[in-house]
Amino acid sequence: MLCGGTDFFQPDSKKDPFGYRAHPNVVTSLEFERLLSGTGPNQGRLVRLSDGKPVQKIAWIQCIGSRDLQTDADFCSSICCMVAIKEALLAKEKAHADLETFIFYMEMRTFGKGFQRYRQQAEDIHGVCLERARIHSVVQDRNSQGLVIRSVDLSGAIQETTVDMVVLTVGQRPSVGTRELAEMLGLELNTWGFGQSEPFSLTRCGQPGILLGGSFSGLKDVGDSVIQSSAAALNASRVIHSGGGSLAMQSPPTVPAADLMREPPKILVVVCTCGGQLSQMVELQKIAQQLRNDPLVNRVEFLEHTCTAKGWESLVQLVETSKPNRVLIGACLPYVYQRKIKELSRQVGLDAVLMEVVDLNSDSGSRPPARRGHRGLRPGGNAEGRRRNQSR
Repeated sequence: MLCGGTDFFQPDSKKDPFGYRAHPNVVTSLEFERLLSGTGPNQGRLVRLSDGKPVQKIAWIQCIGSRDLQTDADFCSSICCMVAIKEALLAKEKAHADLETFIFYMEMRTFGKGFQRYRQQAEDIHGVCLERARIHSVVQDRNSQGLVIRSVDLSGAIQETTVDMVVLTVGQRPSVGTRELAEMLGLELNTWGFGQSEPFSLTRCGQPGILLGGSFSGLKDVGDSVIQSSAAALNASRVIHSGGGSLAMQSPPTVPAADLMREPPKILVVVCTCGGQLSQMVELQKIAQQLRNDPLVNRVEFLEHTCTAKGWESLVQLVETSKPNRVLIGACLPYVYQRKIKELSRQVGLDAVLMEVVDLNSDSGSRPPARRGHRGLRPGGNAEGRRRNQSR
């Protein structure tokens, strides 16, 4: 599975019209993340790199190295819009003052779940200013030592905005070494240099047994990368299983279920006494006598703590020795027996549908229901169970 990650566009200080490297207060979005970090060069304080003064105004310029034919990137990087909004909100949180934030964009693409609401909250509640404009250049202001952003708005008018710091939101690129790795494995790349996946699949490529994950097949944010990597892992397990291998544990041998359709019901009733608590509430012998009066009940046994390993082992031995064709278990926590009933079915060869666990505390209503119902085990209350067993 190929998960090569992603790289980011690095502005060229000679060709960049936004003053990167020429002005110390022009940084990339990755560098700005480092400035906000508590372990960064300024211990998380938002100050100008040129003179250490607090930042009062800061602007983000979008689509640096994205949607730009001059940089061989005629694609959207998918994450830049949300990165800028997130960084603007973090900057406001770090500054603890009336920090003015501007985001200059061509189109604001908030396409994920909840992304548009996040943008509206940034504008309406936190005061982030989003300006749709085309940026011409960034120049140094000789008087204030700030940065002047020259842009053209929707009406065609030239605007100038003076800020203390400019953040260039750089776009994603194919990871370094992607082309060399594709040549080694015989993989096809798409027009933009990412792994070419099959139609209607984000993980399968032209080579069998090779799967794509994360940003190796295209630009994605963290959430989409995790989803695609999970899909790639699932497809990888399918490839392993189809080749005869398996990472799963070997299932124990299963005893084939006997055909009991023509046999009369022979019910084994097992009641968990819960460490003697049941005998304090009801008369056990009276319950046993009433159950034995039922012609379908073959045997009645009282066991201690059937929910424990020792108690369950005693129950399994009882089923193996008495060989019933129906099993009814009365316990206080029936939901813990769901997996155990399946294991017992494989061990003794009795279909799980012929086993039932009823709740001894069904009157309390405080515990989950038993399998396929929520019934209590009480004297005289087995008529329904008799009709159910007779119908099987």
